[in-house]
Amino acid sequence: MALLVSLGLLQSCGPTPPHEEAAPDASIEMRQRLVPDVTVDNIQRNSFDVTWQTHRKRGDIIHGYNVYVATESGLTDFPDNSPELKAALFGGFTFPGDTDGDIRTETIRIDNVTSGTRYFVHVRTAFADGSLGHPSNEVEVVPRPRGRLTICPLTGQCEDGFSFRLDQAVDRISIDNDFYIYQTKTDVFVASPSRLDRSLRKTLFVDLGPSETLDDYPRLDRDLGGEEKLLIREGRSIGLILNGNRIAKLRPVEIDRSGNNPHVVFEYIFQPFAGELTF
Repeated sequence: MALLVSLGLLQSCGPTPPHEEAAPDASIEMRQRLVPDVTVDNIQRNSFDVTWQTHRKRGDIIHGYNVYVATESGLTDFPDNSPELKAALFGGFTFPGDTDGDIRTETIRIDNVTSGTRYFVHVRTAFADGSLGHPSNEVEVVPRPRGRLTICPLTGQCEDGFSFRLDQAVDRISIDNDFYIYQTKTDVFVASPSRLDRSLRKTLFVDLGPSETLDDYPRLDRDLGGEEKLLIREGRSIGLILNGNRIAKLRPVEIDRSGNNPHVVFEYIFQPFAGELTF
């Protein structure tokens, strides 16, 4: 079970971390077993989960784990008492471990982070003698704009445009709009604002294929080409090539073609860094 912790103290120096020193109750063999192997998942707009594994045994007595979160890479190379490392100690405290009973796998949720910012995470075991273990691998993570949105083909029924950069609904003829939808007698299409007015943004759409979750198709290849309109089909993800050399992805979860209130509900994710092709 992940523990929810605020990032509000990220920049707090807190107490000076202890130096890494050999001690009778932190043997070389135990230190080697307890170097964390870190991964990051469940990446949301303002949070992500950090999970790490060690070869901890029931007899290993430790104080917990120091989780370091920073906006620059390379903190694993700094000495334990460097100002840079102290500033990156997440929350200013040693994490005691989660509560699921598995002593080899730990998870902490990092929340209150900024969408579209690169973060670099690593973990060190804190031993009972006051020393710190060797740093784990460093993992890069970018919390990205993602969520659900509802778009209507008819102006005035509901929102009819969306800006990924602003992460909010906009008018379909806004200069910030990235796409709109329109309806024929039998089908609903996603379309580029440039079809309404060539002075508006041009977006290209790619049918990525069948998908069960928004996290299918984690990479968008620009060589796939793309069209300024695309038929929306249930269970199929759509890749978007946006202005500014950025990408996004839509997955329709509800398509309502009724005459009273036609609309489409999408899951979406946006890559805020220009030129990057992964989500």
